[in-house]
Amino acid sequence: MPSPRPGRTPRGFTLVELLVVVAIIAVLIGLLLPAVQKVRESASRTKCANNLKQIGLAVHTHHDTLGLLPDSGEVYWAGRTMTAGTPAVTPAQHWGWLYQVLPYLEQNALWADPNSAAVQAYPVPTYFCPSRRGRMAFAGRGTEVRGMTDYAGNAGTDTTGNNGWGMLGNGRDGVIVRRPNGAADRSGPVRLATIPDGTSATLLAGEKCLNRGLLGVSQTDDDSGFVDGWDWDSVRWGYFQPQPDYSDGNPGVAHSGNVPRHGAFGSAHPGAFNAVLADGSVRTVRYAVPLATFRSLTSRNDGAPFSPDEL
Repeated sequence: MPSPRPGRTPRGFTLVELLVVVAIIAVLIGLLLPAVQKVRESASRTKCANNLKQIGLAVHTHHDTLGLLPDSGEVYWAGRTMTAGTPAVTPAQHWGWLYQVLPYLEQNALWADPNSAAVQAYPVPTYFCPSRRGRMAFAGRGTEVRGMTDYAGNAGTDTTGNNGWGMLGNGRDGVIVRRPNGAADRSGPVRLATIPDGTSATLLAGEKCLNRGLLGVSQTDDDSGFVDGWDWDSVRWGYFQPQPDYSDGNPGVAHSGNVPRHGAFGSAHPGAFNAVLADGSVRTVRYAVPLATFRSLTSRNDGAPFSPDEL
């Protein structure tokens, strides 16, 4: 290979040429980044939908085993109901529906563990949407550590029994209802065969709207975790318009009236949230769904027809 002539050095990049190359690389990265983010969100949404599919299957297996759907227990921060060292089952269990279906999510050992503190502190992998957060557990009330959840049962639209603190109503027209105890302001046990509007036209569960600015910090609708009884940690109402996640630093909330975010279904996904219907099928529901349509979807017995295209 010939060597450079004496007195001359090989020509390198000029400063202008180097800046042009850097600018081209920056432009390419700017073009690729949105595509990468879109692919990542698509994968996360698919994983989230699969979580809801597994939850739907667990609810159906619970129904096949016990003859009724799980309910959402008695009250927020309730203790677990045990009988002779064994957890009580629906409708005697005061912990909520996401605890009640654990045996049908291959989590029977967790469900049966006599150490309630250990059970409630465990972040169940199936209960988290990867678009929002990884598995998360923290002290939600005092020193009680709770494993959280990004999914909530459908408590319907009926406001009977509203006490203004995380419980809009007792779920009398919902699918995941407050623990049946014969009181006039509560539903009886819910069975698939007795959902008047049909299982393919009734919401079973879905993602919930949360304040992303306070994830990992105790806030009123993300502090009691997946074992929570009748409370907006574990159930949401079709009374409200579905909402995307929001972000602010205020953990407080108004506890009565038409609260636009707390108590609403929603998610970290753009445009729509994932939901599982009572027949076990999974679909997306737009945030812009007409409220009347959404209320029909979340009421198991209103008798109002709607087209799936409206969702």
